[in-house]
Amino acid sequence: MPCDQVRTQNADLNVANLDVLQAALEALGFTVTLHTDRRITGIKIGTVVSWFDGKLTTQGLDYTTTIKKEYTRQAFRTAAESKGFRVYTVGEKLVARKRRY
Repeated sequence: MPCDQVRTQNADLNVANLDVLQAALEALGFTVTLHTDRRITGIKIGTVVSWFDGKLTTQGLDYTTTIKKEYTRQAFRTAAESKGFRVYTVGEKLVARKRRY
């Protein structure tokens, strides 16, 4: 590929909660901006990510699968914590345990 071309990848990503997507991008090291028109952009060295209306676009390195996985992890964490579970990591897996009071 010539050096003056940028790879662009598009994918569907239906997001119910923009805060969860923002947390996922930040966990991956992106600097994130949430715009007033429900649009998100993230910048990391070599890659620009944007999300708007269910469409995820990456320019540069392909983070599409990684972003989808991290979004799922953050959504699980958010849902579990809102129900009173304590969430922690065991290896690559997230584990949720009910808090004892």
